[in-house]
Amino acid sequence: MFLVNKGLNWSTRVIAQARNNYLFIPLLFAAYTGVFFCITMALDLHFKTVFTPYLPFQFSDTNTITNLLSVIAGSVITVAGVTFSITLLTVAHANSQIGPRLLSGFMENRTNQITLGVFLMTFCHGILTLSVIDEKPISILDHTLSNPPQLTLYAALLYSLMSVFVLVYFIHQIPKSIRMTHVVSHIGDELRRVTNNYFKKSTRPKTTNNQIQKQNDDHFLKTTELECQKTGYIQIINYQKLLEESQKEDYYIEISVNPGDFVFKNQVLLNVHSHKKITLEKSKNLLTHFAIDEDKSVEQDFTFGAHLLVEVAIRALSPGINDPYTACECIDQLKASLITLSRVAHPCNEFYGKKGKLRITRPDFNFEKFVNELLRPLIFYSSQDPLASRHLKHCFNELSDYLNKKEHQSLFEGLKLKLEKRMAKNLN
Repeated sequence: MFLVNKGLNWSTRVIAQARNNYLFIPLLFAAYTGVFFCITMALDLHFKTVFTPYLPFQFSDTNTITNLLSVIAGSVITVAGVTFSITLLTVAHANSQIGPRLLSGFMENRTNQITLGVFLMTFCHGILTLSVIDEKPISILDHTLSNPPQLTLYAALLYSLMSVFVLVYFIHQIPKSIRMTHVVSHIGDELRRVTNNYFKKSTRPKTTNNQIQKQNDDHFLKTTELECQKTGYIQIINYQKLLEESQKEDYYIEISVNPGDFVFKNQVLLNVHSHKKITLEKSKNLLTHFAIDEDKSVEQDFTFGAHLLVEVAIRALSPGINDPYTACECIDQLKASLITLSRVAHPCNEFYGKKGKLRITRPDFNFEKFVNELLRPLIFYSSQDPLASRHLKHCFNELSDYLNKKEHQSLFEGLKLKLEKRMAKNLN
């Protein structure tokens, strides 16, 4: 039994965490500025006689150029600070309606990250250009640069124009991003996308569980339990990499957890069945395909997205907010997502390798149990509001009529009866 605690391999981990890291793209843009500045300076050094005649106008007065660059750099960094301060105040005000767990959407918003990145690019390029402006020609790597460097100055003006356009788009986008309709719609779209991605790699069972167990007991001689040493939530499981490893080493892997599950120290994450005892190095390599962190993530956990919609709906139905129309929008998104889930979800999750050989199994998904746990709180709170309760009842009727499986139809018929009983109880 190995005690190992690793996240995904470093490249995959960086890509996965970049989505939630607000400073990743801005810092990447700032690094790009340094590279682009070196390129424009090299062009000014080596090809100044080629480009200069074709420029519409040329900079000549050093004092004017210095003042211009100082204004660009100073104004951009000031606008960036003021803009994002106002934005954070707006988001904090919207926190009472949206909920604290949904504010991560602001951090993940590419528009916000790119806007800050463009501001940083403009500021850094202005500062770097100011550092090479001099009244006398300067020498860099045995080359004489006659001041001012024309292409580098044109790049600074281009950055300033980009900052203006990005600022206008940013101001247009921010009110939209915190609008409840947009937030609810975004959660619903992500929920359906993650649901399809989660189930698309698995296939329906070809053999019974007893046959699979007997097959693996006869074929594999050793079983190794791999445990984690970190407490947190499973954010990502790289099933594709695990499948490749199992085919390469001829493993059969039983995964004990799903994305979104809370794991604690020394909890078994997976059982590896092999011909011989696997080494510590190989066990560590298998554990690199699990990412564990203190927060949940919607990257693979479709159940988290569904619970977020329920959370927004319940918050909207609270007496302090009293916004039943937002709750109805959440119910509509849940209805569309449950229809998608009913189409793709199946109880047994298996991954087959080449020649149809079973390589990976993960915990079964129970649609009925998930729907009951998800919608019972919503039934309780919506039954106290006439508009939300009627809309939820209509949603149950549509789901019962739309779904073909009898067990799913009876499930939503039963939920509708619970809602009607709760509504009658509140009237009395």
